[in-house]
Amino acid sequence: MYSLTDIIESVEKFAYEILIWVLLIPKTITSIILNPTWVPEYITRELEDKTDDRFDSYMSPLVLILVSTLVPTAYLVTVPPPGATISGPLEAYVHQPVRLVVDSAFVQQTGNYHYEWTADEQGMKIGDDDGLSGYVILTWETPGEKKVHVKVDNGKGEVREDTFPVQIFNENALLTASSDDGFSLNNRARTDFLTSLQEPRGLVIMFLFLTLPMLFALGIDRLRGVAFSRSSFIHSFYIQCYFFSPVILAFWSLLLGFAFFLDINKQFWLLLLLIIFLMFLLVLLFL
Repeated sequence: MYSLTDIIESVEKFAYEILIWVLLIPKTITSIILNPTWVPEYITRELEDKTDDRFDSYMSPLVLILVSTLVPTAYLVTVPPPGATISGPLEAYVHQPVRLVVDSAFVQQTGNYHYEWTADEQGMKIGDDDGLSGYVILTWETPGEKKVHVKVDNGKGEVREDTFPVQIFNENALLTASSDDGFSLNNRARTDFLTSLQEPRGLVIMFLFLTLPMLFALGIDRLRGVAFSRSSFIHSFYIQCYFFSPVILAFWSLLLGFAFFLDINKQFWLLLLLIIFLMFLLVLLFL
């Protein structure tokens, strides 16, 4: 049973550790970028240190690469990027008015938004509004699955689109929607920040990025003719973790910047990210 004193001490230690991380992370990243030659010697010295204050002057390489990977991943999962989402009934009857609402988000908030609604067996419905939410009321004469599509334009070249399915039944049929009253928000669910760190996709991304320094460590040791051993691998792996941390941070900075602050064709920025990432990898090969 923990006492109040133990809880306070634990919170104090946690807060102190976070503060140290806030100071050491930029120091470590800056030193790696400006003068990467210190890394191998520092790793060797710290691995030979058997005391509890290893990696006391700089951030631990493994912790650094995990923070560089998980924090941006959690942010991307927690805060959905700008887009458009349609909400409305999943099911309805023929001749029944169906009200669908779209919520949109843009990099530039212009206060002048153009909405274009299209749907199966329906003509295009166009409207302008000064708000980020718009709606349309549709009625179908025949049963079946109907697709509703909306395109929202902010007048500055940013376009958001979304598609929503509605199942239309005959008047004597029973609705089968699983949700209460058959209404779906169909939005990008926001996940708690700490929960997102434990989600499978976050862990998969973490292990994916960890394979990069691992493969480079194995490849460099093989090229140098170093026999594989636990100690040699850890030494090379820690060095690559340091070198890859700024690369991963640069990758996430570009990705988040394009997702939240710039409206550029997706194919263009994906290609740009790939080119920049490959350039960083080539630089690492010659370090």
